This record gives sequence, structure tokens and C-alpha cells, in this order.
Amino acid sequence: MATFSLLQNSLDQKIDRQSFEDASVVASSVARADCHRLYRELYGVVTSKLPRHEADALQAELARRGFPTRVVPDAHLPPLPDAFRARRLVIESESISFTDALGHIQTRSRAELVFAAGGFLMNQRMTHQDDIRWDVRPAGRATIKTLKPVRTMKLASFPELRADFFFWKSPQRLQLALTADCTIFYQGHHLRLRDTEALLALLSDIRRLLPPERINTGLEHAASAAAYPSLTAYHEEIRWHFFHLIPK
Repeated sequence: MATFSLLQNSLDQKIDRQSFEDASVVASSVARADCHRLYRELYGVVTSKLPRHEADALQAELARRGFPTRVVPDAHLPPLPDAFRARRLVIESESISFTDALGHIQTRSRAELVFAAGGFLMNQRMTHQDDIRWDVRPAGRATIKTLKPVRTMKLASFPELRADFFFWKSPQRLQLALTADCTIFYQGHHLRLRDTEALLALLSDIRRLLPPERINTGLEHAASAAAYPSLTAYHEEIRWHFFHLIPK
């Protein structure tokens, strides 16, 4: 069965959280517990994988609250291609060169670049913490105490910088990803996540490669150093742009 997404008409649209949660009641596929995440990640794609009747109902409720949307088949919302992950970036007058951790180089003409995205974001990954705890077991009238290793898993958030370059020809997506655990090189200079001023300059240089309609808001507002709340929000905004850029 075909499923559908709700897309914002504009990335500038605003709705308060309570109104958003109240509207979502008409779509049983949208759990109340998910509303906080969906609201936090309103970057073009409101929600996906809805049956048509729920998508239409949610669209009507949001419109009644001054938040117009568009219903589109999920199949029409383009997926993001796999990324060639680079560690070095060189931008020249006619070309852009990307080098990965193994020294493989991709050099592309600037004229082939069709979309660019970038910005700071909060990502998540599973981490673990190892502890030693007492394990107490009954042994007749006594108890036996032994030390036992215990591993606790939890989901941790961490800051990251992303920059994605999209081309018509393969590889279609070339990417820089920077966390506190690594470095990247731009124009021959190594950069760490703490080098905020230099990273903002990098984002500004990428922004100037393309007209405003072919960059994301992370590049458009690079000077503010604002962060996307999640990797999902960053990705969904790119997909929203692609839906409007690709001829139907």
C-alpha cells in the first residue's frame, strides 16, 4: 500500500508545539510520544509513512491552525545517495577536490555541482559505560558477594559539522563530516571542531558556490552557527529541497 508524506510549503512556516500535538490526534500512525521529536525536526518534512486518509486529515488540521502543507507520495520524495566521505577539501576557481582517508581523490568541475548543504548539528550514537558492582547471591544461611563487571548502554548526543556536495554524475554525493574525535583539511589547513571561526569561513565559502535556491539553510545562515537538532532534520531538509528542485 502506498504511503504519504506531509511537506511544509515553506521552511519559514511556524506553528506552536501545542497546536502541532493537537492536530496530530487525527493521525493514529503518529504517536503522541513522537510529537516532540517531529516538532523539533520540522525542517521541511513534517512526517512520513502515513496512509492517505491520515495524511489528508492531518493536512486539514494543520491548515486549520495556520500551517499549510502538501501531501506527496513517499515514492516521490527522493532518497539521499550514499556518500563518498572525504577528509580533505580543496576549492579552486574551476574545480573541487575531495580526498578520503585512504588518499583516494575525486576531482569535480564546479559547473557540475547542483546542490550543497552544510552546517552544525547534533548527532547521536550508542555509547557504553563499564562498572564493577557487587553481585550478592544466597548460599544456604549465608550470602556470597562477588565483584561483577556490568556494561550499561545509552544513547549519547554529540556535536558534528557536515558539508555535502551533490552532483548529477556518480559519485553523486561527496561529504565532509567533522566530530571532536577527528580533523579535516580545507585548503591545506587542518581544522578541528573547536575551530569555530575557520569552520564558519568554510561554510561561507561553500555557500558562495551556488545561488540561494540551491543551498540549505545551514549554509544560508552560516554566520549564526546555529545547529540542526538532529541528523534527521539535516537530511530531511535536503530531501525537501530536492523534491522542489527535481522536475516532476
